[in-house]
Amino acid sequence: MSIPSTMTPVRHIAALVLAVFLAMSAWPATARAADAIGAAVNATLILLDDDGNALGSGILLDDGVVLTDAASVGNRGAVVLRTVDGTTTRGRVIARDARRGLAVIRAETDLGAGLKFAPVAARPGQEVYAVGAPYGMGVMVTRGIVSAAATTPDPTVPIHGLRHDAVINAGVAGGPLLDSDGRLLGMVRAAQDGDLAAVGWAVTAADLQRLVPLMVAGALRDVPELGLGLRAVTPVIAAALGIDARGLLVDAVTPGSRAARAGVVAGDVIVSFEGAALADPADLAWRIDARIADAARLSVRRDGAAVVLTLDLAAVVPTLLRISDGAAIAPVASYTFGRLGVRFEDEARVANVSLHSPAYLGGLQDGDIVLALNGRPVSRSMLETFDIDAPVLLLVSRGGKTRHVLIDPWRAIASGVAQTGTKPLDAGVNLF
Repeated sequence: MSIPSTMTPVRHIAALVLAVFLAMSAWPATARAADAIGAAVNATLILLDDDGNALGSGILLDDGVVLTDAASVGNRGAVVLRTVDGTTTRGRVIARDARRGLAVIRAETDLGAGLKFAPVAARPGQEVYAVGAPYGMGVMVTRGIVSAAATTPDPTVPIHGLRHDAVINAGVAGGPLLDSDGRLLGMVRAAQDGDLAAVGWAVTAADLQRLVPLMVAGALRDVPELGLGLRAVTPVIAAALGIDARGLLVDAVTPGSRAARAGVVAGDVIVSFEGAALADPADLAWRIDARIADAARLSVRRDGAAVVLTLDLAAVVPTLLRISDGAAIAPVASYTFGRLGVRFEDEARVANVSLHSPAYLGGLQDGDIVLALNGRPVSRSMLETFDIDAPVLLLVSRGGKTRHVLIDPWRAIASGVAQTGTKPLDAGVNLF
């Protein structure tokens, strides 16, 4: 039975009235969210260098502590902090962790109330707001939803990432990701390239609550570089090797690395760390992060036999910034190539370059032959003892061609290096 046409306008009117009622009912909640986000915007800071150039965004927490992305401050010992209303103050960098991508700054003057952490973890589908200063402009807000539960974006770094689809532009990294009550869900990371370019991510509030106090206290341990290329033992790999589908297959071991000194060799399957089973490369990163001692037992399967190795995880390569008095960080005055993670062999051939060193970021590669330093011929002994107190220019031979490599330990690290710089062409291999 069809409805008479005279009833259609009545149904349209009823639907319109219902829509207006629902909109009016939702208005108070929307207004409250806007007020909460507006208050949180006031706790979002713009980071500037001494020349007034925008570096990124920051999050004001309690007691004048400002959290930001490590790439925003680079190796600077101090930055300028600017609030939404234009107030500026000096901020001293008190801690920086390039691998985790976090930096902590202490403002020299009172900037008001800081952001509070959300009491519960974000959940998929939850509405979120990303706040920051894109391209050095004023602080702006974009809205999205949580796309997935928190995961470990880079299996080699013990950090949880919260995926979301709020728009992220250059300069927003280091700003807050908020819930509708203006509470902190995470710290926004730089926009990524590739197939998931429309999906941003943020370091979770739980990680920030754990790591920031350690950074302020100077008690956070670094993420050690092992010199390992690892992949999970999938069922296909297990069938080929005739083993159980568990553990991590060693693809490569860097000569002279921690892993090499422990006795790990390519083809080993690392089954456990301090007795804890390993099923995914991220498992190893989190076990190392939670370690009690710096000497750890690796259980390895090699040629069908069980082998126990001892991995030394004590800090040996200093960070590019050091705590000078417990409250401020000063630039390191000078380096040697060894302290920058460069090891030589033969006369002047590069045997190994640490994947997170300024030398690697400058373009130096394993196998390069150094022909000259600052225009002067070199020898291996000269390179190993050279005191680097300013940027140096190397002339290297690579693949039969020569090129120059500029190494500047005091230059800001390029955005995203900590997340993408270690990725090999084979996405299944993770470099530790």
